Amino acid sequence: MTDFPDPVRVPLPGRAGDPDFALSVHACGEGPAVVFCHGFPDLARTWRAQLPAVAAAGFQALAPDMRGYGASSRPEAVEEYGLTELTGGPFSSGTTGAGSWCGRWRCCIPNAWRA
Repeated sequence: MTDFPDPVRVPLPGRAGDPDFALSVHACGEGPAVVFCHGFPDLARTWRAQLPAVAAAGFQALAPDMRGYGASSRPEAVEEYGLTELTGGPFSSGTTGAGSWCGRWRCCIPNAWRA
């Protein structure tokens, strides 16, 4: 089994009056960030084999438990789970913690999600 980094809780600001929230993020390596986003019903652990390999290639590998999953914040309102809300926090400018997610980043998308 591959070593999987322990999560770090990353606080993120709410937008347009929304409450602040936090994501549980597994991170390893240094360099340009590569963000691995899981889908329903997975967790960040889905990427446990890829994180160390990407980090060894000179990148900072980040795998958050997306909003409502794992140890990340779980908003009550259904509206808080739209695509904009799910992706806005990790990829908005000014976010910090477990490295900066804004600027130069790449996102791994499983083949099943590609058109």
